[in-house]
Amino acid sequence: MSALLVELLCEELPPKALKRLGEAFADGVFKGLEKRGLVEEGASARMFATPRRLAVEVSAVKAASAARAAEVKLMPASVGLDASGKATPALVKKLEAAGLKDLDPSKLKRRVDGKAEMLFADAMTPAVPLAQALQAAIDESI
Repeated sequence: MSALLVELLCEELPPKALKRLGEAFADGVFKGLEKRGLVEEGASARMFATPRRLAVEVSAVKAASAARAAEVKLMPASVGLDASGKATPALVKKLEAAGLKDLDPSKLKRRVDGKAEMLFADAMTPAVPLAQALQAAIDESI
């Protein structure tokens, strides 16, 4: 856990809009990192803005997010399972695409979602390194 400084070099920004642009950039980067689980509790963001750069310093940032359990919504049960309860080719392709090809279709959860009974699978989302999550947070912020 350490502090992170992100600096964005740019063309001449209007001086009257600097504070607002700096706050928006800092808030976007902080919330993007927070959403991805890379900011420790109690961390804060401090913004910097000049006519040619926007920057944010985030205290207490992790090097990578933790792997966590997630539920993946697959497809309607009527499409994914045949009359005998076996997986259809569509479900097999969907499981492969979701990285769950080794999952036994009998372990899928069934739940009504809206008007149809849907199939859900439990999965683990892998840890995301800071560099990858930071790029996504900056893209969203801009």
